[in-house]
Amino acid sequence: MKRAKERAVSKITAVDAKVKRNDVAMENDAMRIYDDSFSMRARAEDTLLNRGTIEPMVSDTKRALRETEDECKHAVRRLNAALVNLGTAIAPALDVKEHIDAATKEDLLHLTDAVEVIEWKAADRAVMAWERFVDAASRVEDLLRPRARARVVLEEKIKRLEEGRFVTIEEDEEMRDRGRKDVVNRVRLKLRGGGDGGGGDSPSSVDGDGDVLDEEDVPSPPTSNPPLRA
Repeated sequence: MKRAKERAVSKITAVDAKVKRNDVAMENDAMRIYDDSFSMRARAEDTLLNRGTIEPMVSDTKRALRETEDECKHAVRRLNAALVNLGTAIAPALDVKEHIDAATKEDLLHLTDAVEVIEWKAADRAVMAWERFVDAASRVEDLLRPRARARVVLEEKIKRLEEGRFVTIEEDEEMRDRGRKDVVNRVRLKLRGGGDGGGGDSPSSVDGDGDVLDEEDVPSPPTSNPPLRA
C-alpha cells in the first residue's frame, strides 16, 4: 500500500509540474502576443492620421461632391430650358424655311422650263434666219446671173472691137453660148464651195435648193445691146 501511494504521489507531482510548465509557457506566449499587438497599435497610431483629422476632410469632400452634383443638376435644368426656348424660337423660322424652299424649288422648275423654251425658240429662229439668208442669197445669185452673163458677152465684144474686128451674128451667138456656160460653171463652183472660178465646159450647175441647172434654166441676157454687124 505504501509503495502504491508513493507511486501515485510521484505521478501526480509529475503531472502538476507539467501543467505548471504549460501554464507558464501559455502565459509567456500571451504576454508576447499582447506586447506585439500593443507595439503595432502604437506604430499604427504614430504612422496613420488621427481619426479626428480625417473626419473633417471626409465631410468637406462629401459636401463638395454634393454641391457639385447640385450645380450639375441646375446646369442641366437650365440647358434643357434654353433648348426648349430655342426650339420654340426657331420653330417659325423653320416653317418659313420650308415654305421658302418649296417656293424656290417651284420657281426654279418654272425658270428651267422657261430657259428650255427660250433656247428652243432661239434655235428655231436661228435656223429659220439661216434658211432665209440662204434663200435670199440664192435669189440674189439668180438675179445677178443674167447680168453676169451679159457682162461677159459685152467684155468679149469690146475686146474684139479694140482689136479692130467686128462681131458677126454667128460669133455673137457663140459668145452668148460661151458666156452662158461660163456663168453656170462659176455658180456651180461657188455653191459647191470652190470659190470663184470658171473655164469648165460643163453646161450644168446646182442652184440653192440642190436642183441641177441646165443652160436652158438660166435666163437669157437682156437684148438691149444688139450684136455688131460687119
